[in-house]
Amino acid sequence: MSRLSSDLLETARTLASPKRSTEASFRRSISTSYYGWFHFLLDESCKILIGPSLKDKPLRDALSRCFKHNLMLKAFECLLKLASNPNSIPAYSLFAVAIRTQTADIQIVGATFKDLYDLRQRADYDLTVTLTRVEALKSIGDAKSGMNAWNRIKKADRGLIRLFAVMLLQFEVFGKRS
Repeated sequence: MSRLSSDLLETARTLASPKRSTEASFRRSISTSYYGWFHFLLDESCKILIGPSLKDKPLRDALSRCFKHNLMLKAFECLLKLASNPNSIPAYSLFAVAIRTQTADIQIVGATFKDLYDLRQRADYDLTVTLTRVEALKSIGDAKSGMNAWNRIKKADRGLIRLFAVMLLQFEVFGKRS
């Protein structure tokens, strides 16, 4: 986990603590949990696509600015579709066996992004809903679960995680292939 991701999740936990019993704190905690997860994915994807060395950090930092929240959401929706039916999109058929093997973790990673994205939207923009400490703490736990699932996929199948990194970065182009 990157230092920023770790710091963001710790900040989210502080915002959800009993000392901070305001809805505004819970909303910020939820939003901060999402950003912890988002920056984890950027860091992981950039290290996969560029490399992890310190000398590559400026290039990774520049590349990380190319990721778009809405395109990442579409990529994760595609991953969820592939997890439920690995042969549903012909362009990804070469990965069908790997997807079948990692289905449970792919579903966790995809659902985590989708759920935290939606919850962050509600926390930041929907004042008609009341958000609670329970939801804030759940968002932190969900982000950590997503990170753990990503790491299990990465450990099990480096090629599959490379595919995910490319999809997250370039889904607008890459995702249109069928």
